Amino acid sequence: MFDDLILLKKGGNVVFFGELGEESNKLVSYFEERGAAPIAKQENPAAWVLRAYAGEHSSSVDWGELYKSSDEAAKMEAQIVSCRESSDSSNKISFSSTYSTPIGERMRLMCARMMTIYRRS
Repeated sequence: MFDDLILLKKGGNVVFFGELGEESNKLVSYFEERGAAPIAKQENPAAWVLRAYAGEHSSSVDWGELYKSSDEAAKMEAQIVSCRESSDSSNKISFSSTYSTPIGERMRLMCARMMTIYRRS
């Protein structure tokens, strides 16, 4: 249901970041090339990848360090630098105020929510 994925391990370290590819083939090949057990036919790629980096190889492979030294990380870093250097001020998002909703509307919504909680309890 989505094209890109950022996968983090405990501590917020990136394990995978990038395009998934058709039927998650880029994600699967990334992990299989780095030592994860091959995905079984008809296996859910999401469940498989979680087992691959948090389960069966979790103690022997530091997936965060593998990602930092990968070509995918270097490409993403170059893309980020490129976006920062070519930033056009006309494309920047700006807001007229800190909040998207006026204070009166926020208070009305909060009171309605609190009344619902009160009635339920």
